[in-house]
Amino acid sequence: MNSYQKRLSYHDRVAFRVEWSHWFVFFNVFISIAIAVRYLLNSPINPTTASVIYGVVSVIGHFWFINFVIFLLCLFPLSFVTPGSSRIFKILATAVLILSQTVLLIDTQIFHKFHFHLNLQLIQIFTDNSNYHSGMNFNFLLIVIPILIGVEILLAYYASYKADKHRTNWIARFFVISFVVCFAATHLLHIWADYSEYEPITDQESTLPLSYPMTARSFLNKNDWLILPQPDKNLDQYNTLNYPLSPVKVNPNNAKEFSYLFITVKSLSYEAADEKNMPYLASLRSTGIDFREHYANDTDMENACFSLFYGLSPQYRRSFTRSEITPMLIDEFQRQSYTITRIISSSSGTPAEASVFTGLRTKNGGYEKSDNETVAAAADYISKNWSRNSKNVLYVSLEAPSLSFTDSKATKSRNQQHYEKALKKTDAGIRKILEVLASTGESQNTVVIVTGLNGKSLSDNSEASVNLSYDSLHVPFLIIHPDLEPRSVDYLTSHTDVAPTLLSSDLGVTNSLSDYSNGYSLYGQDRDSFILAGNYRKVGVIEKEQITLFTKKGTYMVTDSRNGNKAKESSITMQTLIRVTRQLHKFFRN
Repeated sequence: MNSYQKRLSYHDRVAFRVEWSHWFVFFNVFISIAIAVRYLLNSPINPTTASVIYGVVSVIGHFWFINFVIFLLCLFPLSFVTPGSSRIFKILATAVLILSQTVLLIDTQIFHKFHFHLNLQLIQIFTDNSNYHSGMNFNFLLIVIPILIGVEILLAYYASYKADKHRTNWIARFFVISFVVCFAATHLLHIWADYSEYEPITDQESTLPLSYPMTARSFLNKNDWLILPQPDKNLDQYNTLNYPLSPVKVNPNNAKEFSYLFITVKSLSYEAADEKNMPYLASLRSTGIDFREHYANDTDMENACFSLFYGLSPQYRRSFTRSEITPMLIDEFQRQSYTITRIISSSSGTPAEASVFTGLRTKNGGYEKSDNETVAAAADYISKNWSRNSKNVLYVSLEAPSLSFTDSKATKSRNQQHYEKALKKTDAGIRKILEVLASTGESQNTVVIVTGLNGKSLSDNSEASVNLSYDSLHVPFLIIHPDLEPRSVDYLTSHTDVAPTLLSSDLGVTNSLSDYSNGYSLYGQDRDSFILAGNYRKVGVIEKEQITLFTKKGTYMVTDSRNGNKAKESSITMQTLIRVTRQLHKFFRN
């Protein structure tokens, strides 16, 4: 403290410290913004004009606000309570800003690796896996932090110089006003995007740490306060995908000219498909390959159907849908001149399968109002069109079990009886379809796949379904293949394994499965020890003994995979977390 400052009163010293803090925090805003650019570089932002503008203004506005909060909660109170010399206050304030920028640097590295932000639960995972080499390479901090400390010390001296001058130039005013405008624009743009369902902006809501952009769709819609034109959703602008990773190659000599019969049942859990409720389906298990640990990839039927046909985790669904990329499995069936027919029960609205069949060149089959009509139509189609000289793909979707628990006044016992009755009806429908197939004499030339599209708990625990419980994801899965012997397998499989298995084993695709899928061959045990589930808002990691549910912010909840109880501790490994992250982002452009 110089002689002039020693003569200042307590009030004047506080005023000097506050003014110094203003300048010091102002300079640190630019450091934070420079560091935060890395978030944008590691986030798959759709390259639309609006999304790029939003990304830039959100970084500027958000990190101005973060530094303002640091000033308000830390530096401003310190300016009053720090005793004696202002030098002590400056040292403490500089340490606070160095620490905050260091945490920001660490968070950018974590976001680069996992696309999550630093939180106490992730710290626990890092601590529990301290001996695992994650490849995150925090060694860069050994170089960056000394540089950061030196820059902060220089900025602290320069802030003292500016504070002694007692005046603010027009450049500083311009930047402060710009920061405030960017902060306001961030939230206004997000309100507009949320109202307009403009995904290139709403998809960025978790890109920045501690970011909670405003949403007011229902309020604005109710009061007609926001009437704006819908954004131009140009498909080329929306496409952030690099899919497949290499051109598809097919060896015609490896292609097998089987016909294919898919039978899926909505809301059919593994525990329900037993000898009591579905005796015919239970008896089929001895005639094919019975996968006892098979899982749907989400409780939502559209996401589950997406994984079944695309061989990809549901987190990719929105990007593939808006880019109008059709399933490679359907494309290859059509390229090899298969006749694809879908007969789907749809008692209420558009069925879950609608989007995966939009790329069909010929719209064979259609939607029926009831399972009885669907079964009759499927049986009629098989009897008229199935022959050794034909190449057919028939997709049949039943929905009877999903109609259970509709009477809210009924007792639990009556609900149970209603559900079991629906299962028996579904079982009889499956039996009729396969008996008609057998009557054609083409069973030995047909691959039959029977599965639950998604699961359903017999207790109808809706909360468990939302949280991706064992019952809501575990489904029966059976393949009857002319070339394969019947057996039972107990390793983890999922819907994402179906498309790559058929493409590689039966349709002659020679690419590595990882070029176009998150799945593995159903016939081999060379696979990850987990299954990816969830959707664009949450990530489920299914393991043998637990299900870990991550939010986009990086927080998570762990439940026991068998009983749905909340686990006391997580046993998810760093290796698993890294592999999950790679699977979720490998088909997005860098």
